[in-house]
Amino acid sequence: MKFKKILLLLLLPYMFEVLIACSTGDCDGDFGNTYQYTHKLLEVKNLDYSGTQPSVVLEGDVSKHAYGIRLAIQREMVARITGPVKFSVFSPLYATDCPPNEYVGIESIASIKVFTVNDFDDTHSAGSDVSNYFRVGNGANAMTLTKFLDQFGNKTIYLVDQLNEDVDLYLATAPESNTSNQFKVQVTFSDGRVVEKTVDEIDLVD
Repeated sequence: MKFKKILLLLLLPYMFEVLIACSTGDCDGDFGNTYQYTHKLLEVKNLDYSGTQPSVVLEGDVSKHAYGIRLAIQREMVARITGPVKFSVFSPLYATDCPPNEYVGIESIASIKVFTVNDFDDTHSAGSDVSNYFRVGNGANAMTLTKFLDQFGNKTIYLVDQLNEDVDLYLATAPESNTSNQFKVQVTFSDGRVVEKTVDEIDLVD
């Protein structure tokens, strides 16, 4: 009887390994890897915040109290830098679940700035930096561009379909008069690249 107990204790680690292997048998072949991505393309569009969700505006005018800019970020996966997680009897219990892939940036977004192409108000003539007038999102969860970059400028992504992302900027401070406006968005990356995109001209009205 003692011999059987000793044998069982010796076999326990191998039994755990078999259980872990079986529990991960349904996982897709590509899991637990770490990939690198690079920022590939940027696009900008005018937004209207007057509805329940911000919508892209292709023509016409927008209320100056509901104007925004959509910054569409396209990222591209370029390389796998580590292989899948290896399971062992010493792994934590949650390791029996299929771990997600991780996608980490080769470069991060260092800054996002917005410049007015036309005269914006009495203190911001054409070419002025109006970044402080914009927020990422609106309402209770709105944040400054600086705070957004502090939290998400260097972003780890866990789903490949989230590599492309829309960042919606809301004009929190509207111009006093109704004017025809156009904005240039400048994005600087940590590798030194600077990308500038300009939205179509649009009328901001009451």
